[in-house]
Amino acid sequence: MIYAVTITELDDFNAPNGALNPQESWREGNGSPSQPFQQPTGGPDGSGFLRDSSSGSSPGKNMQLWNTAQWTGDYLGQSIFSLSLDANNLSGPGGETINLRVALNGPGGWFVTEPQVLLPETGWQSLLFDLSSSGLVHAGQGNAVYDSTMSAVNRLQIISLEEDTFDIGGNAGLRGDTIVATLGLDNIKAGAAIPEPSGAALILIGCAGLIRRRR
Repeated sequence: MIYAVTITELDDFNAPNGALNPQESWREGNGSPSQPFQQPTGGPDGSGFLRDSSSGSSPGKNMQLWNTAQWTGDYLGQSIFSLSLDANNLSGPGGETINLRVALNGPGGWFVTEPQVLLPETGWQSLLFDLSSSGLVHAGQGNAVYDSTMSAVNRLQIISLEEDTFDIGGNAGLRGDTIVATLGLDNIKAGAAIPEPSGAALILIGCAGLIRRRR
């Protein structure tokens, strides 16, 4: 395995027609009939994006896709502590909610972020996921040591998972929700640590809480 991740990593799915790998190595399990694919137009800026669906029934029932190529490696050594992306719930009227999370696997086991809610028909949203030790929880397997996984990530996975009930299914990795949904993804980008709120911002937050309590 070639550990290749860098702080400059960006998947924008803008490969030209006929490119060898337009989905930039994002995939589902081999048995899934709904592999992620590049849609050449319709992204946040009108250009290409990645489209993936879950069927709600086997195979391909879970909302999950992963990368074991350019997103593997030493996140700590590259000072990667966040991941940003644009996402769109394309499930249509009456479609199911997507609770989007990022999950990473390595020697320490699976670590996963909190979910961010994507409702149908709300368009493209820019999301930021905290990959620091305070932004991830251990979901199972390995030695449960954050540094062990983040210094040798072997899979980055994007899933819809509403509840903090983690089901790890062999080659399928951390299983996503069983839902009928379609997800658009674009501009998946590695990032540095998310700045903590300034002292002034913390004071304002505290004052707002005090006012609410007095009311």
